[in-house]
This record gives sequence, C-alpha cells and structure tokens, in this order.
Amino acid sequence: MEFRAYLIKANSSRSLSIGLTGVGLFFISILFFAFPPLETIALILSIGGIVIALIGAIASKEKAVIEVDDKMINFNDQGIEIRSAFYRYAEITDLEFYYHSFYSQSPFGFYTENAGHIEYGMANHVSFRTGEVRILEVCFLGNQVQATSFFMFLNELKTSKISYSMNYRQHSP
Repeated sequence: MEFRAYLIKANSSRSLSIGLTGVGLFFISILFFAFPPLETIALILSIGGIVIALIGAIASKEKAVIEVDDKMINFNDQGIEIRSAFYRYAEITDLEFYYHSFYSQSPFGFYTENAGHIEYGMANHVSFRTGEVRILEVCFLGNQVQATSFFMFLNELKTSKISYSMNYRQHSP
C-alpha cells in the first residue's frame, strides 16, 4: 500500500516580510501615541506602517504565511520518500505521526463543507530519527477521503509490524 501527501512550506516571499514589517510599525506607533511628545512620530509611523502593509499585501498576491508545497511525501511498504531522499523503515527509529485534521474539518470534529480554520489540513506531521538526524515534515490532508487513506495506511504499517506512535489533536467540548 502507498500513501502520498503534499508537504507544507513557509512562504518565503519578500513581499510578505514587507507587509509584516508594516504591521509591526503600525503596532509600534500605537505605543508612541501614549506619550504626547511622540505623537508626531507616532502619526508618521502609523501612516507609514499602513502604507507598507498595503504594499506587502498587494505584492504577495494573497499568499498565506504557510502554504501547500508542490513537493510530496510518499509512504510505501519499504519506507518514506521525502523530496529525493528515501528512508527505509529498517533505518528509521522513533517514527511518530500527528493527525490534526483534514481541510474542511470543523473544530468540533464534524465534517462540513469549508468549515474550520486556516490551519486545518495543514498541521499534520510525521517525524522520525535516522541515525543521529531527526526529521520532521508537515503535510497536507486535503479531504476526508485522503484522511481515511492515511489511517488505512497506518493500519497496514501495524499489520507489517512497523513500530510507530500516533497522536491526535484534542477536540474542544
């Protein structure tokens, strides 16, 4: 059996950094407004922060801080392939899976169309040790079918006597 999922990457866009700098300047300007002699500087910082944040937002073309990568993680009967590296289960220790959610899963565990928060589907991860190196990869589960396939794959690992641990997101009541 095989299971594949897209990896998650941090947005390294310069425009996102520019936008966040503008937001930071705006919040600093709020502190400056507390002191009357610094109100002119506060006004300049707040206007500059807003302008810089808008420039960053327009230039980033609505990209998020984290986004789905075009690279995949591939689990099969022999091991785990991440990008171009292959790790055999015989070489892997401390294999751990963390299931957070799939896209459109609500915070209460119900499965609805487009429910949930932005991180839903993007906070699942696998980690393991190979030799002295600890590897952690975050992956995206796009829907309930892919999440079911993930759990079916974990059952196959258990049947094959491959040791792993599993953790889940805690649901709020």
